[in-house]
Amino acid sequence: MKKYKDMRNFKYILSAIFCLVVALCGTTLVGCSKNKVNFTFVNEGVATFSFDKNKYKVGETANFTVKLDEKYSNSNIKVYANNVELINFDGTYSYKLEKNKVVFEIKGYSVNKYSYSFINDGYFDLYHMGQEYIEHGSNFSFYVDSLKYQPGYTVKVNGSVVQPVNDEYTVYNVRGNLTITVENYVVNKLNVTYTVCEGAYIQFENEEVATTNKVSYGELLKFKVLLTEGYKKDENFAVVVNYEELENNNGYSIYAIRDINIRVQGVSKIVLNVNFDNDEGVEVIGTTKVLYGNNYQFDFYFNAGYEAAEDFDILVNGASIYEEDRYIYVVRDVTTNLYIEIINTQKVTIRPVFVGIDGVDIEANETVEYGGDFTFSYQLKQNYVYGDNFDILVNGVSIYDDSLNEYTINDVMENVTITFVGVELIKHNVTINQNIDNSCVVNAIDKVGHGSGFTFTVNANEGFDISEMVVSANGVVLERGYAGVYTVSNVTEDIVITI
Repeated sequence: MKKYKDMRNFKYILSAIFCLVVALCGTTLVGCSKNKVNFTFVNEGVATFSFDKNKYKVGETANFTVKLDEKYSNSNIKVYANNVELINFDGTYSYKLEKNKVVFEIKGYSVNKYSYSFINDGYFDLYHMGQEYIEHGSNFSFYVDSLKYQPGYTVKVNGSVVQPVNDEYTVYNVRGNLTITVENYVVNKLNVTYTVCEGAYIQFENEEVATTNKVSYGELLKFKVLLTEGYKKDENFAVVVNYEELENNNGYSIYAIRDINIRVQGVSKIVLNVNFDNDEGVEVIGTTKVLYGNNYQFDFYFNAGYEAAEDFDILVNGASIYEEDRYIYVVRDVTTNLYIEIINTQKVTIRPVFVGIDGVDIEANETVEYGGDFTFSYQLKQNYVYGDNFDILVNGVSIYDDSLNEYTINDVMENVTITFVGVELIKHNVTINQNIDNSCVVNAIDKVGHGSGFTFTVNANEGFDISEMVVSANGVVLERGYAGVYTVSNVTEDIVITI
């Protein structure tokens, strides 16, 4: 009989395991015959179904029990098969299998919830996320803060010590109500810390500048907030102690009933204005504001066609800072508004250059303003003529028109070079008349420019003496020079050399 019971129990155990697999995997009891029944479970992981058999056929009755996971409460659950609510007979459900597919569903279950309580002597506070209850299996985190006692106390949950991580206590996987207690505490000395923005500092009644300190619980702390030079209070200026803004009643005061953090905010550097007053033709690159005590940098440049006049200057609040060939300036440690003047500019003056004008008379202004028009006229000097290659070039580009002797260069924006090409002196002929054979003439030319001179050499032929020879130019006897060189100067007509 005992063996039969053991076998039956073993059979039930196998059935329970089988049903658990069914609950986890969704659809089980899939047979090959069309008479066998398949079960589907909607609430996987919520409950375990234990059936009295491993397999069923259509027409049979399935008897089973339902056990919820410990996370859930079963006080109001209802079990449905193919949307039909089943009746609970002392924990057992029955359902006649009229179809070969059955869907089981559980409704009305809920997650178990637990409460917590905090037991202390009234000088500790419990901080948490505002939870009214704790769900089964979840974590519960909290902080314990003391107004009166020093850190180092012991926190217990249901009698077991809990260690904090970054002052936070956590109870993991809660499975029941929690009782939180604090033990082993010592009366506290409170810390005073300061979070003070740049430009401000705190001063106590004893005139000491505050850094950090300790005060006794309940002590009255009085202080003032002062500003360093160059700083001001903004619209959002505030003195905040532990997130509470204090009013200034000829100073500030606070009773020390917990650690104190004094925070000063809303102080900023004074912003100074920068104004420029520039003459025409100057562009400035620089901001219109500068923080008190900071350096201020600006640079400038001349617009096209402008330059510094002889008395050009840059003034900062009336004082000259100009340095020649410098375009970037820094005003250091600014403590007042800046008034910057860039004065005495002038239009760039361009001086055109004429080249090749030995034989040309030019009529023109010596200079032209940048962007202006430059006009000149010309005529050839006496004894000069147009050569075959005559031309007038402006910066290398020809502008010559044989019908004009006056020209205008428009919108002058660069240096101008005006070149005359092919202006030539009138040429005079040079003829040599040699009436005897006792000599020869070398280095002679056949043309000479008007007003110019030339030289030639007369040498004796071999076997002849030319010491008594007379050489003349247009009837004027020439003086023999060293090595037989003769010179004719300032030629103004054709020349005939007679020997």
